[in-house]
Amino acid sequence: MPGSTDFYLNGASWLHRLGTDPANDKIVFQVGEGPDYQPVEGDIPYMATSLRGGWIVGVHYRNQEDLPLVYVTREADLLAGRPAWRKVAGHEAGVADVAVDGDHVYLMARGRQGAGEIVRVEAASQTFETGTVVVPAGDAVLNYMIVARDALYAQHLKDGQGRLSRLTPDGTLTPIILPQTGSIWGAMANTREDGLWFQMDDLTRPPSSYRLEAGADRPRPVSLSQPSPFDVDQFVTTRTDIRARDGAMVPVEILHRRDAPRDGSNPLLIQAYGAYGIIPDPGYQPPTLAFLEAGGVFVYAHVRGGGEKGRAWHMAGYKASKANTWRDAIDCAEGLIAAGWTRKGSVALWGISAGGIMVGRAITERPDLFAAAIGEVGVFNPVRMELTSNGPGNDAEFGTVKKEDEFHALLAMDAYHALKDGVAYPPVLTLTGANDKRVEPWQVGKFTARLQAASTNRPGAILRVDYDSGHFANTKAAGNAKRADIFAFVLAHTRARPG
Repeated sequence: MPGSTDFYLNGASWLHRLGTDPANDKIVFQVGEGPDYQPVEGDIPYMATSLRGGWIVGVHYRNQEDLPLVYVTREADLLAGRPAWRKVAGHEAGVADVAVDGDHVYLMARGRQGAGEIVRVEAASQTFETGTVVVPAGDAVLNYMIVARDALYAQHLKDGQGRLSRLTPDGTLTPIILPQTGSIWGAMANTREDGLWFQMDDLTRPPSSYRLEAGADRPRPVSLSQPSPFDVDQFVTTRTDIRARDGAMVPVEILHRRDAPRDGSNPLLIQAYGAYGIIPDPGYQPPTLAFLEAGGVFVYAHVRGGGEKGRAWHMAGYKASKANTWRDAIDCAEGLIAAGWTRKGSVALWGISAGGIMVGRAITERPDLFAAAIGEVGVFNPVRMELTSNGPGNDAEFGTVKKEDEFHALLAMDAYHALKDGVAYPPVLTLTGANDKRVEPWQVGKFTARLQAASTNRPGAILRVDYDSGHFANTKAAGNAKRADIFAFVLAHTRARPG
């Protein structure tokens, strides 16, 4: 039942035939199924198939992690009720994505190459170890792949900039010449049609739509995206790296007006995440431009724990190394002050979900550095996280209280336990959705109440509850209202005051 730690346990994939009574549905792939099964805590089994070919892939998935186990069976055997699952990849492969096409399974994996490689496996006989590397690792991180009738298309990301390549059945790998810089998203293809549809945008540039035909080395624009109703030429994105205290170079993307001064006078808001090896790639966000228009500078800091620089970047902000995540955010704030983008007393920090660890521990470690903080649906009490419905499986990322060393790592990243009485913490706006099943509302409320009691800044923290939403806003209007409250809170505490 919801609220219980076993809510997501013992899942299964079912076979339902259209037009038949659901009471006759059968389980065809479930937790623990498959030869040479390796335990996957919080196992979530699911299946994938293709519009062509006779194979089905079964995957044992762990919450927000790689796909630890990948199996394959013939579609005809599964439909006959006697699937013969064969293992094609295990934990060591580090599979991040899987696709089926004809008699082949494609594995996008990071186990051998941290930036990722794509391995083609003969469904009938091969494994990850014996398959063929068809897209080798490069200087950009592989982000996702998609199969069309003519080819497999792979999207790569480097320094916040998307790249695209095409792999044809004969093994030819061709880079695509892109019409602009920025992120590639909304890619759509299927095995009954050649080519690829996709969109591109940049952090301060609205999206444009494109169609890439089979064999073409560059896409053509298509009129599927509406032009921006206002002038965006006044806004730009500056990309650079900031050196962390241990020498690591942390990528940052700085969104600002063209005429933003570098005299330290700008209100500045940093958003960071740093978990699960995820590559935050938010693209164009129109509400953010309102903050820039009001004189703010908005920064995405790609701190360790994410996947921006491959698997090693993830592992450097993981379990016992998690401190790098929030210390990278601290070091980015100090680097931006040194570069003249802002000054001490005008910096705010924003963390969402697992980014709550980042923002919570940054302000408890350096309360003097930040003028304000935003903790949205944040993980502020990771010591108790695994006791929630969505907790099992997250221990693979953060740790478990059942192991002494991992308990100490969890305690070190726990912002609730890091709070101390009588400290002038920066003003904090915390946000939760009353129906949140990912990070349950009590965790945000508990941290807020403790901060209100501990801080010498009154009230210390303000809790915003959306009673109609969960982990995300449930309507566009609710999302815009939330952004307006966040930006207003930041500007109120970061603008220079007269006198």
